Amino acid sequence: FDKAFESALYEKEVEVETTSEDLEGYEPEDFEKEVLGEAPEETEKPEPELVEEPVVEAPPEEQVEVHLPRKKSRLGLVILIIAFVIVAGAAAIVYFVPQMIPESLSFLKMPEKKAVKDLGVRRLSFRAVTGSFVNTEHSGELFVVKGMVVNDYPKPRSFILVKASILDDKGNVVRSKMAYAGNSFSDEELKKLPYQEIEKLMKNPRGRDGSNVNVAGGASIPFMIVFQDLPSDLSEFSVEAVSSSPGR
Repeated sequence: FDKAFESALYEKEVEVETTSEDLEGYEPEDFEKEVLGEAPEETEKPEPELVEEPVVEAPPEEQVEVHLPRKKSRLGLVILIIAFVIVAGAAAIVYFVPQMIPESLSFLKMPEKKAVKDLGVRRLSFRAVTGSFVNTEHSGELFVVKGMVVNDYPKPRSFILVKASILDDKGNVVRSKMAYAGNSFSDEELKKLPYQEIEKLMKNPRGRDGSNVNVAGGASIPFMIVFQDLPSDLSEFSVEAVSSSPGR
């Protein structure tokens, strides 16, 4: 048994006997593995782990809007010109020939100016107008307004009526009286005639000797208006034409 054990051990030693040359390049671990009959295992290198990189979205491309210049349309200009012509034409018709406007559009017509009725005073004027006091025997102190009224109408006028007003120192009318032109008195007549008689004669529309009838165009006739019992604060007076009638 001992010989068999030694023989087996010898064979084992022979198997593991190596030269120094065979040991070159071996590591101790490899030697142990070879002795034990294990083939050296290649060390597997770990595969690199795949790291998922975050997906970075590309920034949206900046959109630049480019507006092409629009072609100028002449249609708007044409419409504007046509509208202007229509409005101008309508205004011209309304102003110059309103009779062409139909009755259905009568609201477009300009209101007719009402003719101011001429009472026969527009072309009557005055000259040499004066005012003075006269002391009388029967009527006391009188204030006499007299002058000339001129017919500036191209045709004769008749029954010219004149009005005189007395104003106080504040400009207020305190007294007014009317008389027909053509009735005038001398100072002697004013001093002798009663005031009632003077008033009666001033109301004669024909005037003395018919002088207030058919006063020719451009001619003038005298007028006189007599006041009695005037207040002491009178300041001024005014004269105006009231009416006249066409002559023959």
